[in-house]
Amino acid sequence: SFLLSGTSFCFINAHLASGEERLDRRNANYRDILKNLSMGPKNLECYDITHKFHHVFFFGDLNYRVTEP
Repeated sequence: SFLLSGTSFCFINAHLASGEERLDRRNANYRDILKNLSMGPKNLECYDITHKFHHVFFFGDLNYRVTEP
């Protein structure tokens, strides 16, 4: 994370569980990552880091699939 001209940014890069049948595991990976981030006191409900930064970017190999209509 960093502060630029008074605006705070947080970047989180992750590799979540793969496999079409592992959606629940990917969602759990996401929750675990946010829960275990070292960002000071964990007094925010649901580990909501959006209250600590102006912009949060969560990216990487998330293994979610997008299907075309």
